[in-house]
Amino acid sequence: MIMQPECTPIPYTCQAARRPKRSLAAAIKRLRVMPAVFETALMPSDMALAGARLYSLHGDRAGQWSVSISGNWRVVFGFEGRNVANVDLVNYH
Repeated sequence: MIMQPECTPIPYTCQAARRPKRSLAAAIKRLRVMPAVFETALMPSDMALAGARLYSLHGDRAGQWSVSISGNWRVVFGFEGRNVANVDLVNYH
């Protein structure tokens, strides 16, 4: 038996279909503050926003840092001296 997401009659959408929109809205809201944070950050710890989970990366991304945006989305960046450099928006997994 295949389980279907709980849906309401058309024109309404499934609950499962609405979740990504909320996630995207949260990501956009957090991304809007990132340029100001990058501009003022002098060291990686300055990027430790509330709930953003600052994380030092390893392996082929050693020397880079990651900040959680929403769900699987992360902003990955490095530092050159006291400036944020090589900023990338990455979808992990």
